[in-house]
Amino acid sequence: RLSLWRKIEDALQGNCLAQTQTVLLFDHLERADEDCLQTILRLLHLNCRAAPWTTIIAAIRRESFSAYGEAFQDAVDLRVEISVLNRGESREYVIAHVKRAGGRESLFADAALDRLFDYSEGVPREINRLCDLGLLNAMAGHATSVSEEVVTAVADSSKVETTVQSEAAGRF
Repeated sequence: RLSLWRKIEDALQGNCLAQTQTVLLFDHLERADEDCLQTILRLLHLNCRAAPWTTIIAAIRRESFSAYGEAFQDAVDLRVEISVLNRGESREYVIAHVKRAGGRESLFADAALDRLFDYSEGVPREINRLCDLGLLNAMAGHATSVSEEVVTAVADSSKVETTVQSEAAGRF
Protein backbone atom coordinates (compact mmCIF):
# COMPACT_ATOMS: atom_id res chain seq x y z
CA ARG A 1 0.00 0.00 0.00
CA LEU A 2 2.89 2.32 0.67
CA SER A 3 4.13 2.09 -2.92
CA LEU A 4 0.61 2.78 -4.21
CA TRP A 5 0.34 5.79 -1.91
CA ARG A 6 3.74 7.06 -3.13
CA LYS A 7 2.58 6.74 -6.76
CA ILE A 8 -0.62 8.65 -6.05
CA GLU A 9 1.22 11.37 -4.13
CA ASP A 10 3.87 11.71 -6.86
CA ALA A 11 1.23 11.93 -9.60
CA LEU A 12 -0.74 14.61 -7.75
CA GLN A 13 2.38 16.63 -6.94
CA GLY A 14 3.52 16.31 -10.58
CA ASN A 15 0.16 17.54 -11.82
CA CYS A 16 0.33 20.41 -9.34
CA LEU A 17 3.77 21.45 -10.56
CA ALA A 18 2.56 21.21 -14.17
CA GLN A 19 -0.51 23.22 -13.16
CA THR A 20 -2.71 20.44 -14.49
CA GLN A 21 -6.18 20.20 -12.96
CA THR A 22 -6.81 16.81 -11.34
CA VAL A 23 -10.17 15.52 -10.18
CA LEU A 24 -10.47 12.51 -7.87
CA LEU A 25 -13.95 11.00 -7.64
CA PHE A 26 -14.99 8.64 -4.85
CA ASP A 27 -18.43 7.15 -5.30
CA HIS A 28 -20.37 5.31 -2.58
CA LEU A 29 -17.96 6.48 0.11
CA GLU A 30 -20.26 4.94 2.73
CA ARG A 31 -19.13 1.52 1.47
CA ALA A 32 -15.42 2.23 2.03
CA ASP A 33 -13.50 0.34 4.69
CA GLU A 34 -11.45 2.09 7.35
CA ASP A 35 -8.16 1.84 5.40
CA CYS A 36 -9.74 3.50 2.40
CA LEU A 37 -11.17 6.30 4.55
CA GLN A 38 -7.76 6.93 6.10
CA THR A 39 -6.20 7.12 2.62
CA ILE A 40 -8.81 9.66 1.54
CA LEU A 41 -8.08 11.73 4.65
CA ARG A 42 -4.40 11.70 3.67
CA LEU A 43 -5.41 12.87 0.19
CA LEU A 44 -7.38 15.73 1.75
CA HIS A 45 -4.26 16.89 3.58
CA LEU A 46 -2.16 16.45 0.46
CA ASN A 47 -4.80 18.39 -1.45
CA CYS A 48 -4.15 21.41 0.78
CA ARG A 49 -0.58 21.53 -0.55
CA ALA A 50 -1.68 20.89 -4.16
CA ALA A 51 -4.54 23.42 -4.20
CA PRO A 52 -5.98 24.72 -6.44
CA TRP A 53 -4.99 22.02 -8.90
CA THR A 54 -6.68 19.08 -7.20
CA THR A 55 -10.39 18.65 -6.63
CA ILE A 56 -11.78 15.77 -4.60
CA ILE A 57 -15.42 14.80 -5.12
CA ALA A 58 -16.94 12.29 -2.74
CA ALA A 59 -20.44 10.91 -3.20
CA ILE A 60 -22.08 9.61 -0.06
CA ARG A 61 -25.63 8.90 1.00
CA ARG A 62 -27.14 11.63 3.16
CA GLU A 63 -27.84 9.33 6.09
CA SER A 64 -24.16 8.32 6.21
CA PHE A 65 -22.64 11.79 5.96
CA SER A 66 -22.58 12.63 9.67
CA ALA A 67 -20.97 9.27 10.52
CA TYR A 68 -17.67 10.33 8.96
CA GLY A 69 -16.83 12.81 11.67
CA GLU A 70 -15.42 16.26 11.64
CA ALA A 71 -12.38 15.31 9.56
CA PHE A 72 -14.46 15.06 6.39
CA GLN A 73 -17.03 17.67 7.29
CA ASP A 74 -14.37 20.31 7.90
CA ALA A 75 -12.86 19.64 4.49
CA VAL A 76 -16.11 20.14 2.58
CA ASP A 77 -16.14 23.29 0.47
CA LEU A 78 -19.42 22.57 -1.24
CA ARG A 79 -22.15 20.20 -0.20
CA VAL A 80 -24.83 19.30 -2.72
CA GLU A 81 -27.69 17.11 -1.59
CA ILE A 82 -29.60 15.30 -4.28
CA SER A 83 -32.91 13.98 -3.08
CA VAL A 84 -34.17 10.59 -4.10
CA LEU A 85 -37.33 10.37 -6.18
CA ASN A 86 -40.65 9.26 -4.76
CA ARG A 87 -42.67 6.52 -6.51
CA GLY A 88 -44.56 8.95 -8.79
CA GLU A 89 -41.44 10.92 -9.71
CA SER A 90 -39.59 7.68 -10.41
CA ARG A 91 -42.34 6.59 -12.81
CA GLU A 92 -42.34 9.98 -14.56
CA TYR A 93 -38.53 9.91 -14.75
CA VAL A 94 -38.50 6.56 -16.58
CA ILE A 95 -41.35 7.48 -18.93
CA ALA A 96 -39.72 10.82 -19.81
CA HIS A 97 -36.42 9.09 -20.63
CA VAL A 98 -38.18 6.46 -22.74
CA LYS A 99 -40.05 9.17 -24.69
CA ARG A 100 -36.88 11.23 -25.15
CA ALA A 101 -35.21 8.15 -26.65
CA GLY A 102 -38.14 7.72 -29.06
CA GLY A 103 -39.77 4.81 -27.26
CA ARG A 104 -43.41 4.33 -26.44
CA GLU A 105 -44.73 5.25 -23.01
CA SER A 106 -45.86 1.69 -22.29
CA LEU A 107 -42.39 0.17 -22.86
CA PHE A 108 -42.17 -0.55 -19.13
CA ALA A 109 -45.23 -2.27 -17.65
CA ASP A 110 -46.86 -0.49 -14.70
CA ALA A 111 -45.77 -3.26 -12.33
CA ALA A 112 -42.22 -3.01 -13.72
CA LEU A 113 -42.16 0.72 -12.93
CA ASP A 114 -43.25 -0.04 -9.36
CA ARG A 115 -40.57 -2.71 -9.04
CA LEU A 116 -37.92 -0.31 -10.43
CA PHE A 117 -38.75 2.09 -7.62
CA ASP A 118 -38.69 -0.67 -5.01
CA TYR A 119 -35.24 -1.90 -6.05
CA SER A 120 -33.69 1.53 -6.74
CA GLU A 121 -35.10 3.22 -3.64
CA GLY A 122 -35.66 6.23 -5.89
CA VAL A 123 -31.96 6.81 -6.65
CA PRO A 124 -31.81 8.02 -10.29
CA ARG A 125 -28.47 6.32 -11.03
CA GLU A 126 -29.91 2.98 -9.84
CA ILE A 127 -33.10 3.55 -11.83
CA ASN A 128 -30.98 4.15 -14.96
CA ARG A 129 -28.88 1.06 -14.34
CA LEU A 130 -31.88 -1.20 -13.78
CA CYS A 131 -33.68 0.23 -16.82
CA ASP A 132 -30.62 -0.42 -19.01
CA LEU A 133 -30.33 -3.99 -17.75
CA GLY A 134 -34.09 -4.52 -18.08
CA LEU A 135 -34.10 -3.27 -21.67
CA LEU A 136 -31.17 -5.52 -22.58
CA ASN A 137 -32.80 -8.52 -20.92
CA ALA A 138 -36.14 -7.89 -22.63
CA MET A 139 -34.44 -7.42 -26.00
CA ALA A 140 -32.45 -10.66 -25.56
CA GLY A 141 -35.72 -12.47 -24.84
CA HIS A 142 -37.40 -10.85 -27.88
CA ALA A 143 -39.99 -9.17 -25.61
CA THR A 144 -41.79 -6.03 -26.76
CA SER A 145 -41.91 -4.54 -23.26
CA VAL A 146 -40.15 -4.77 -19.92
CA SER A 147 -42.16 -6.75 -17.39
CA GLU A 148 -42.06 -6.85 -13.61
CA GLU A 149 -40.40 -10.27 -13.85
CA VAL A 150 -37.60 -8.88 -16.03
CA VAL A 151 -36.92 -6.05 -13.57
CA THR A 152 -36.88 -8.51 -10.67
CA ALA A 153 -34.51 -10.83 -12.53
CA VAL A 154 -32.01 -8.11 -13.43
CA ALA A 155 -32.17 -6.57 -9.95
CA ASP A 156 -31.52 -9.94 -8.33
CA SER A 157 -28.64 -10.77 -10.69
CA SER A 158 -27.06 -7.33 -10.35
CA LYS A 159 -27.19 -7.58 -6.54
CA VAL A 160 -25.11 -10.74 -6.75
CA GLU A 161 -22.60 -9.06 -9.06
CA THR A 162 -22.41 -5.94 -6.88
CA THR A 163 -21.80 -8.04 -3.75
CA VAL A 164 -19.07 -10.02 -5.47
CA GLN A 165 -17.46 -6.84 -6.81
CA SER A 166 -17.60 -5.16 -3.38
CA GLU A 167 -16.02 -8.16 -1.68
CA ALA A 168 -13.29 -8.34 -4.32
CA ALA A 169 -12.60 -4.59 -4.04
CA GLY A 170 -12.25 -4.92 -0.27
CA ARG A 171 -9.34 -7.36 -0.72
CA PHE A 172 -7.19 -4.90 -2.67
